[in-house]
Amino acid sequence: MALDPKPAIKPFKKLRKLIRKLDPQPTAEDVHHIRTYTRRIEATLAAIPDICGRNEQRVLRESEKVRRCAGKVRDMDVLTAYVQKLNVDGEPRCVVRLLEHLGSERNRHGRKLYRKAQQVQSSLRPALKQSANMLDDVLQDQRGSHAAGLARDAASDVLRLSAELRNPSRLGKNNLHPYRLKVKELRYVLQNAQPKADPRLVEALEKVKDEIGEWHDWEELVAITSELFVDNRHPGCKLVRELRAIAEKKFRQALATTERFQEKYFPSPSGKKNSGRTGVPRPILESAGRMAA
Repeated sequence: MALDPKPAIKPFKKLRKLIRKLDPQPTAEDVHHIRTYTRRIEATLAAIPDICGRNEQRVLRESEKVRRCAGKVRDMDVLTAYVQKLNVDGEPRCVVRLLEHLGSERNRHGRKLYRKAQQVQSSLRPALKQSANMLDDVLQDQRGSHAAGLARDAASDVLRLSAELRNPSRLGKNNLHPYRLKVKELRYVLQNAQPKADPRLVEALEKVKDEIGEWHDWEELVAITSELFVDNRHPGCKLVRELRAIAEKKFRQALATTERFQEKYFPSPSGKKNSGRTGVPRPILESAGRMAA
Protein backbone atom coordinates (compact mmCIF):
# COMPACT_ATOMS: atom_id res chain seq x y z
CA MET A 1 0.00 0.00 0.00
CA ALA A 2 1.35 3.43 -0.93
CA LEU A 3 -0.15 5.75 1.66
CA ASP A 4 -1.30 5.28 5.23
CA PRO A 5 -4.99 6.33 5.29
CA LYS A 6 -5.06 8.17 8.63
CA PRO A 7 -2.21 10.68 8.13
CA ALA A 8 -3.11 11.12 4.45
CA ILE A 9 -6.76 12.00 5.11
CA LYS A 10 -6.31 13.94 8.37
CA PRO A 11 -5.20 17.28 6.76
CA PHE A 12 -8.35 17.37 4.57
CA LYS A 13 -10.64 16.98 7.57
CA LYS A 14 -8.69 19.33 9.81
CA LEU A 15 -8.45 22.12 7.22
CA ARG A 16 -12.18 21.86 6.52
CA LYS A 17 -13.01 22.46 10.20
CA LEU A 18 -10.39 25.17 10.63
CA ILE A 19 -11.62 27.23 7.68
CA ARG A 20 -15.10 27.31 9.19
CA LYS A 21 -14.08 28.43 12.70
CA LEU A 22 -11.28 30.86 11.82
CA ASP A 23 -11.32 34.16 13.78
CA PRO A 24 -10.88 37.65 12.27
CA GLN A 25 -7.51 37.72 14.07
CA PRO A 26 -6.39 34.07 13.91
CA THR A 27 -4.07 32.63 16.53
CA ALA A 28 -0.49 31.67 15.69
CA GLU A 29 -1.45 28.02 16.20
CA ASP A 30 -4.32 28.22 13.68
CA VAL A 31 -2.08 29.95 11.16
CA HIS A 32 0.57 27.25 11.57
CA HIS A 33 -2.02 24.50 11.10
CA ILE A 34 -3.40 26.10 7.94
CA ARG A 35 0.04 26.16 6.37
CA THR A 36 0.89 22.62 7.48
CA TYR A 37 -2.41 21.09 6.37
CA THR A 38 -2.36 22.75 2.95
CA ARG A 39 1.24 21.67 2.29
CA ARG A 40 0.45 18.08 3.28
CA ILE A 41 -2.62 18.09 1.05
CA GLU A 42 -0.50 19.28 -1.87
CA ALA A 43 2.08 16.56 -1.27
CA THR A 44 -0.57 13.84 -0.94
CA LEU A 45 -2.34 14.79 -4.16
CA ALA A 46 0.95 15.14 -6.02
CA ALA A 47 1.74 11.55 -5.07
CA ILE A 48 -1.50 10.19 -6.59
CA PRO A 49 -2.15 12.18 -9.79
CA ASP A 50 -3.96 9.37 -11.62
CA ILE A 51 -6.98 9.48 -9.31
CA CYS A 52 -7.18 13.27 -8.95
CA GLY A 53 -9.97 15.00 -10.83
CA ARG A 54 -11.52 18.44 -11.12
CA ASN A 55 -12.52 18.44 -7.47
CA GLU A 56 -8.91 17.91 -6.37
CA GLN A 57 -7.80 20.71 -8.66
CA ARG A 58 -10.31 22.93 -6.89
CA VAL A 59 -8.91 21.87 -3.52
CA LEU A 60 -5.38 22.78 -4.61
CA ARG A 61 -6.41 26.08 -6.16
CA GLU A 62 -8.54 27.34 -3.27
CA SER A 63 -6.33 26.06 -0.45
CA GLU A 64 -3.28 27.72 -2.00
CA LYS A 65 -5.02 31.10 -1.76
CA VAL A 66 -5.57 30.57 1.96
CA ARG A 67 -2.04 29.24 2.50
CA ARG A 68 -0.44 32.29 0.90
CA CYS A 69 -2.40 34.62 3.17
CA ALA A 70 -1.54 32.49 6.21
CA GLY A 71 2.13 32.66 5.27
CA LYS A 72 2.13 36.45 5.62
CA VAL A 73 0.62 36.23 9.10
CA ARG A 74 3.04 33.51 10.15
CA ASP A 75 6.00 35.61 8.99
CA MET A 76 4.97 38.47 11.28
CA ASP A 77 4.56 36.12 14.25
CA VAL A 78 8.00 34.56 13.76
CA LEU A 79 9.79 37.85 13.10
CA THR A 80 8.20 39.48 16.13
CA ALA A 81 9.48 36.65 18.32
CA TYR A 82 12.99 37.11 16.91
CA VAL A 83 13.00 40.86 17.54
CA GLN A 84 11.73 40.45 21.11
CA LYS A 85 14.81 38.35 21.91
CA LEU A 86 17.29 40.84 20.45
CA ASN A 87 19.61 42.83 22.68
CA VAL A 88 21.05 45.73 20.69
CA ASP A 89 22.71 48.34 22.89
CA GLY A 90 21.69 51.94 22.31
CA GLU A 91 18.85 51.18 19.88
CA PRO A 92 15.64 50.90 21.95
CA ARG A 93 13.73 53.30 19.70
CA CYS A 94 14.59 51.32 16.58
CA VAL A 95 13.50 48.07 18.22
CA VAL A 96 10.22 49.58 19.44
CA ARG A 97 9.49 51.07 16.03
CA LEU A 98 10.19 47.73 14.35
CA LEU A 99 7.92 45.85 16.79
CA GLU A 100 5.12 48.36 16.20
CA HIS A 101 5.49 47.93 12.45
CA LEU A 102 5.42 44.13 12.67
CA GLY A 103 2.36 44.26 14.91
CA SER A 104 0.52 46.52 12.48
CA GLU A 105 1.40 44.27 9.56
CA ARG A 106 0.29 41.21 11.52
CA ASN A 107 -3.14 42.73 12.10
CA ARG A 108 -3.46 43.70 8.45
CA HIS A 109 -2.51 40.27 7.13
CA GLY A 110 -4.68 38.57 9.77
CA ARG A 111 -7.72 40.42 8.45
CA LYS A 112 -6.78 39.45 4.90
CA LEU A 113 -6.51 35.79 5.88
CA TYR A 114 -9.94 35.88 7.54
CA ARG A 115 -11.55 37.53 4.50
CA LYS A 116 -9.94 35.02 2.15
CA ALA A 117 -11.14 32.09 4.27
CA GLN A 118 -14.66 33.51 4.24
CA GLN A 119 -14.47 34.01 0.49
CA VAL A 120 -13.40 30.45 -0.43
CA GLN A 121 -15.03 28.33 2.25
CA SER A 122 -18.31 27.77 0.37
CA SER A 123 -16.38 25.99 -2.41
CA LEU A 124 -13.33 24.72 -0.51
CA ARG A 125 -15.03 22.94 2.39
CA PRO A 126 -17.28 20.71 0.21
CA ALA A 127 -14.32 19.99 -2.07
CA LEU A 128 -12.18 18.95 0.90
CA LYS A 129 -14.91 16.63 2.14
CA GLN A 130 -15.30 15.02 -1.28
CA SER A 131 -11.55 14.50 -1.62
CA ALA A 132 -11.31 13.02 1.88
CA ASN A 133 -14.10 10.56 1.08
CA MET A 134 -12.46 9.61 -2.21
CA LEU A 135 -9.11 9.02 -0.54
CA ASP A 136 -10.70 7.01 2.24
CA ASP A 137 -12.42 4.70 -0.26
CA VAL A 138 -9.29 4.20 -2.34
CA LEU A 139 -6.79 3.81 0.49
CA GLN A 140 -8.95 1.49 2.56
CA ASP A 141 -9.54 -0.80 -0.43
CA GLN A 142 -6.02 -2.21 -0.65
CA ARG A 143 -7.13 -4.83 -3.16
CA GLY A 144 -9.13 -2.44 -5.28
CA SER A 145 -8.47 -1.57 -8.89
CA HIS A 146 -6.58 1.59 -7.95
CA ALA A 147 -4.28 0.04 -5.37
CA ALA A 148 -1.42 -1.04 -7.64
CA GLY A 149 -1.43 2.17 -9.64
CA LEU A 150 -1.65 4.25 -6.49
CA ALA A 151 1.37 2.52 -5.03
CA ARG A 152 3.37 3.05 -8.21
CA ASP A 153 2.37 6.73 -8.34
CA ALA A 154 3.52 7.37 -4.76
CA ALA A 155 6.79 5.50 -5.28
CA SER A 156 7.40 7.38 -8.52
CA ASP A 157 6.82 10.68 -6.75
CA VAL A 158 9.40 9.78 -4.12
CA LEU A 159 11.96 8.98 -6.81
CA ARG A 160 11.14 12.19 -8.70
CA LEU A 161 11.69 14.31 -5.61
CA SER A 162 14.88 12.40 -4.85
CA ALA A 163 16.22 13.23 -8.31
CA GLU A 164 15.32 16.91 -7.87
CA LEU A 165 17.06 17.04 -4.48
CA ARG A 166 20.27 15.85 -6.11
CA ASN A 167 20.35 19.17 -7.96
CA PRO A 168 21.59 21.81 -7.94
CA SER A 169 25.02 20.51 -7.10
CA ARG A 170 26.07 23.98 -5.95
CA LEU A 171 23.83 25.68 -3.40
CA GLY A 172 23.77 29.36 -2.49
CA LYS A 173 21.51 32.20 -1.42
CA ASN A 174 19.60 32.19 -4.71
CA ASN A 175 18.53 28.54 -4.65
CA LEU A 176 18.68 27.41 -1.03
CA HIS A 177 15.07 28.32 -0.21
CA PRO A 178 13.58 26.66 -3.36
CA TYR A 179 15.60 23.58 -2.38
CA ARG A 180 13.85 23.64 0.99
CA LEU A 181 10.44 23.40 -0.68
CA LYS A 182 11.45 20.10 -2.29
CA VAL A 183 12.76 18.86 1.05
CA LYS A 184 9.40 19.64 2.66
CA GLU A 185 7.46 17.89 -0.10
CA LEU A 186 9.52 14.70 0.16
CA ARG A 187 9.19 14.73 3.93
CA TYR A 188 5.40 14.96 3.73
CA VAL A 189 5.16 12.08 1.25
CA LEU A 190 7.41 9.86 3.37
CA GLN A 191 5.45 10.70 6.52
CA ASN A 192 2.26 9.51 4.80
CA ALA A 193 3.91 6.32 3.57
CA GLN A 194 2.96 2.86 4.72
CA PRO A 195 5.22 1.08 5.69
CA LYS A 196 6.95 3.98 7.39
CA ALA A 197 10.11 5.46 5.89
CA ASP A 198 13.52 5.38 7.53
CA PRO A 199 13.13 7.71 10.57
CA ARG A 200 16.73 8.89 10.20
CA LEU A 201 16.00 10.14 6.70
CA VAL A 202 12.84 11.91 7.87
CA GLU A 203 14.80 13.50 10.73
CA ALA A 204 17.51 14.68 8.32
CA LEU A 205 14.89 16.23 6.05
CA GLU A 206 13.34 17.98 9.06
CA LYS A 207 16.65 19.46 10.15
CA VAL A 208 17.46 20.81 6.68
CA LYS A 209 13.97 22.26 6.37
CA ASP A 210 14.14 24.03 9.72
CA GLU A 211 17.61 25.53 9.32
CA ILE A 212 16.99 26.87 5.82
CA GLY A 213 13.65 28.23 6.98
CA GLU A 214 15.21 30.05 9.92
CA TRP A 215 17.85 31.65 7.69
CA HIS A 216 15.15 32.78 5.24
CA ASP A 217 13.15 34.34 8.08
CA TRP A 218 16.15 36.42 9.18
CA GLU A 219 16.67 37.56 5.59
CA GLU A 220 13.06 38.72 5.49
CA LEU A 221 13.58 40.61 8.73
CA VAL A 222 16.68 42.31 7.29
CA ALA A 223 14.68 43.41 4.24
CA ILE A 224 11.82 44.80 6.33
CA THR A 225 14.14 46.62 8.74
CA SER A 226 16.31 48.09 5.97
CA GLU A 227 13.23 49.52 4.26
CA LEU A 228 11.77 50.82 7.51
CA PHE A 229 14.95 52.71 8.45
CA VAL A 230 15.96 53.83 4.97
CA ASP A 231 15.41 57.52 5.76
CA ASN A 232 18.20 59.80 6.99
CA ARG A 233 16.91 59.87 10.55
CA HIS A 234 18.56 56.51 11.22
CA PRO A 235 21.84 56.65 9.25
CA GLY A 236 23.82 54.61 11.77
CA CYS A 237 21.16 52.28 13.14
CA LYS A 238 22.95 49.38 14.80
CA LEU A 239 19.84 47.21 14.52
CA VAL A 240 20.17 46.80 10.75
CA ARG A 241 23.83 45.84 11.02
CA GLU A 242 23.09 43.38 13.82
CA LEU A 243 20.33 41.69 11.82
CA ARG A 244 22.55 41.39 8.75
CA ALA A 245 25.25 39.72 10.83
CA ILE A 246 22.75 37.25 12.29
CA ALA A 247 21.28 36.47 8.86
CA GLU A 248 24.74 35.77 7.45
CA LYS A 249 25.55 33.45 10.35
CA LYS A 250 22.26 31.58 9.87
CA PHE A 251 22.97 31.25 6.15
CA ARG A 252 26.37 29.68 6.71
CA GLN A 253 24.88 27.27 9.23
CA ALA A 254 22.00 26.26 6.97
CA LEU A 255 24.27 25.87 3.95
CA ALA A 256 26.69 23.62 5.85
CA THR A 257 23.84 21.42 7.11
CA THR A 258 22.32 21.13 3.65
CA GLU A 259 25.65 20.32 2.01
CA ARG A 260 26.26 17.55 4.56
CA PHE A 261 22.76 16.25 3.82
CA GLN A 262 23.44 16.20 0.09
CA GLU A 263 26.80 14.51 0.57
CA LYS A 264 25.27 11.77 2.70
CA TYR A 265 22.07 11.04 0.77
CA PHE A 266 22.98 12.31 -2.71
CA PRO A 267 26.70 11.57 -3.14
CA SER A 268 28.64 12.43 -6.28
CA PRO A 269 28.87 9.76 -9.04
CA SER A 270 32.41 8.94 -7.93
CA GLY A 271 31.31 7.75 -4.50
CA LYS A 272 27.83 6.26 -4.29
CA LYS A 273 28.31 4.34 -1.09
CA ASN A 274 24.75 5.03 -0.01
CA SER A 275 23.18 4.37 -3.39
CA GLY A 276 22.11 1.61 -5.69
CA ARG A 277 23.00 1.34 -9.36
CA THR A 278 20.77 4.26 -10.23
CA GLY A 279 22.59 6.63 -7.89
CA VAL A 280 19.42 7.11 -5.84
CA PRO A 281 20.14 7.02 -2.08
CA ARG A 282 19.47 3.62 -0.55
CA PRO A 283 16.95 4.89 2.07
CA ILE A 284 14.95 6.44 -0.78
CA LEU A 285 15.11 3.28 -2.87
CA GLU A 286 14.03 1.18 0.08
CA SER A 287 11.12 3.47 0.88
CA ALA A 288 9.96 3.60 -2.73
CA GLY A 289 10.31 -0.18 -3.05
CA ARG A 290 8.18 -0.83 0.03
CA MET A 291 5.54 1.62 -1.17
CA ALA A 292 5.31 0.03 -4.61
CA ALA A 293 5.30 -3.55 -3.29
